[in-house]
Amino acid sequence: MLTKKSAGAECLNKQHVLNDIMDVSGVAPEKKSLVARRMIVEVSEALKTQSAATVMSQFVDYQTEFPTLFATLLRPDYPRGVLEMMLSQLEAVESGKTTQHDASVAVGSVLVNQFVKPQISPASQ
Repeated sequence: MLTKKSAGAECLNKQHVLNDIMDVSGVAPEKKSLVARRMIVEVSEALKTQSAATVMSQFVDYQTEFPTLFATLLRPDYPRGVLEMMLSQLEAVESGKTTQHDASVAVGSVLVNQFVKPQISPASQ
């Protein structure tokens, strides 16, 4: 079970993943989600047959571009649904359906509700 401190750290780590994929500098905004999705597929497939260390040596570019996201993919316990939700928000930003600020707020709200609030006792809420 997570403590309040570890729940906050877990949420913060997920916020770093969000920052990795929502930062549109360096890659054309319309391509960021595609690059992230391709990385997820390639890294996930490689991890089926290779060690994390080998995968790390194969995908140096991904580690540079998405350092927190890449490290997260190496963890087998990472909730893939959260990552999918983040990428969906990024795609909404790229397509002009929402602003980066609104997407960030939406993702942050989900992270707090899913990872932080369940760890807070009802008396302290």
